[in-house]
Amino acid sequence: MSGDYDQWLVALSFVVALLASYTALDLIGRAAFQQGWARRAALAGGAVALGCGVWSMHFIGMIAFRLPIHIAYDLPITLLSLLLALFAALPVALLAVRKRLSWRQAAFGGLLAGAGICAMHYVGMAAMRMSPPIHYDWLWMAQSMAIAVLASMAAIHLGARLSRRDLPHRMLQRIGGALLMAVAIAGMHYTSMEAAHFAPGALCTATSALDDNILLGIGIGLFAFLLMGVALLAPLYSVIAPQSGASAAVVWRRWHLGLLGGVLLVAMIGGSGALLYEIYKVTLSGIENEADIIHQLRTQDERQPGLARMSDQLAALDAQIDLRKRDGAVLLGLASAFFTVVLLLCVGVLGAVWRLLRGAQALNEQQKRLTREVEEREAVSDALRQANGALQIGMQAMRRRNVEVTLLRDLGRMLDCCRSFDEAKEVIANQMPQLFPGGAGQLFVNRPSGGMLALEASWGEGAVEGDDIETDDCWALRLGQVHWRGADNHPARCRHHMMRSRHETLCVPMTAQGRNLGLLTVWAPQPDRGPWLTEPERQLAQSAVEQISLALANLQLRETLRLQSVSDPLTGLYNRRYLDECMQRELARARRGGHPLGLAMIDIDHFKQYNDRYGHEAGDAVLVALAQCLRQLGRAEDIICRFGGEEFTALLPNVSRDGTLAWAERLMDEVRALQVTWQDSQLGRITISVGLAWHAGGNLSAEALIDHADHALYAAKHAGRDRLCWAADALPG
Repeated sequence: MSGDYDQWLVALSFVVALLASYTALDLIGRAAFQQGWARRAALAGGAVALGCGVWSMHFIGMIAFRLPIHIAYDLPITLLSLLLALFAALPVALLAVRKRLSWRQAAFGGLLAGAGICAMHYVGMAAMRMSPPIHYDWLWMAQSMAIAVLASMAAIHLGARLSRRDLPHRMLQRIGGALLMAVAIAGMHYTSMEAAHFAPGALCTATSALDDNILLGIGIGLFAFLLMGVALLAPLYSVIAPQSGASAAVVWRRWHLGLLGGVLLVAMIGGSGALLYEIYKVTLSGIENEADIIHQLRTQDERQPGLARMSDQLAALDAQIDLRKRDGAVLLGLASAFFTVVLLLCVGVLGAVWRLLRGAQALNEQQKRLTREVEEREAVSDALRQANGALQIGMQAMRRRNVEVTLLRDLGRMLDCCRSFDEAKEVIANQMPQLFPGGAGQLFVNRPSGGMLALEASWGEGAVEGDDIETDDCWALRLGQVHWRGADNHPARCRHHMMRSRHETLCVPMTAQGRNLGLLTVWAPQPDRGPWLTEPERQLAQSAVEQISLALANLQLRETLRLQSVSDPLTGLYNRRYLDECMQRELARARRGGHPLGLAMIDIDHFKQYNDRYGHEAGDAVLVALAQCLRQLGRAEDIICRFGGEEFTALLPNVSRDGTLAWAERLMDEVRALQVTWQDSQLGRITISVGLAWHAGGNLSAEALIDHADHALYAAKHAGRDRLCWAADALPG
């Protein structure tokens, strides 16, 4: 966090440093020519002037530095920094008046004073009580410490130089030295301020604090009154300082004249005041000259005339003062001084009040700004919370969508791998509860006859096996689009959902390749649950139906192609290709289970006569009639095939030898009873010849078993037809 400086306050801080330096050098220079308590008073005044001046400059410079936050200062820490500034100025004052000052003493004093100034500055910075704390750049910090030490050594050297009696151009050198010290003091402060770094978002946590405007008024007011007091007391030093050998009367007169001189310096108003001041200067000069002469005399008798003359001069001066009192000059001077002081105090009070008001206004504005910032941050925080909540909801929806996409992909892959419609139904019944957790549903498929839909799969609570439905029972099938009925009972309810009148339901028709394949319906697990099938769930149901419809259409097409490849188009029975597939499977099953397997080869007697006499269409009618008879006589597990031409084959799993024989005899009886009509004409009696083979174990192959049955068939034909015959060579068992 960066800040900037108020240029006017920076200039004011430099002026304060300049005035403090000049006052300190002036007082320290005066102290060199004094003795006793006057010397100590001058040194103390110089130290106080320098310490308070450096401290005032420091805090004015800190106030000039502006940050985008409210800044205040802890009062106890601020007073501690003032004490450190006074302590730092003391070595400068004590060493500057020494007659012989070595470089070691100057260096030691400079180090001590520089350390005090640095401590004052960084303790004053700590009064801000920033959180997090201020971070300092060590390079800039070392430079500021070096400047503080060098400035202190320069002050000691300048004070010692100005203490010499034979120094020419004392005033110019004092001004130049003050300017040099002011530059050094200001340079140290702003270098150390450059070393400070404030963290972004830092706050001032000072509890017992001074506002910056109030602190500015206190610092400048303290410095101004300090200079005023020093200016008023400075003219008295040379007057009231006692000299060795002076009598008590001389000391008293010096006090009297010094105080009078201090009053007259303030009371120079009008002609009377100016004349009185001239009399004061002449008389005071004469008294001092007389005192110097008396001081050189050895005996009291020799001093007595001089003392008498001094007494006469003082009496004359008192008379002049009494005379001026009568014409009001002194009274006017005292009144003017009084009103001047009162005016200055009023101006100071008004200035302090004005600064307090400005400080209160600034504090109020700062409070409003902080309130706005807090409100803005709360608004931003609320917006962030809402955005975070929306993001969490979006993330949950995204995760749910990813799960749904994965489930849909798995559903499509598994349906593509299904070999039969039964496998597809099982996959649908297992996958749909994962797509619609907690819900229930049913899958209806169109019957080949049309008009009815068979219930093929169901899942969830309440979706037990039920009755088939008609096409008109569902609005989705009528409209040819998705039909969703919410919990508010709108729109119309499908008839197949009459028992779920308070449930939310969804019906999706299944279409593929321009054909209506069936219906998928789902409903909420509980009545009056509220919105359950939201728009994403309805879209999910449509996506699932698209995959299911395409998979069922492919299965139907695959089944149709398969049936065409293994079926005889005339009779509808399986063909020889299918027989070859089943023979391998049934023989392997018979070997594993130890079950018998019967095989019958059937041939229509004199079939060529039907074709030659009645035509091939009549022969086809005979073939169809025999196929119908075989289909009615066979069991569900029996495999009836048209072997080729007028020959048929019946594979009878798990049938004994006697059972195979009984089946063949019944077949022959049924065929003899057939009455085939073609073009209103009876085709005559139909008979068949049957060759039987039976397998009860061993490693006989399918080709060998068929050959045995075929040989038995030819044997029956050669025996006269219309009969059955077993294989010539007996099979094992």
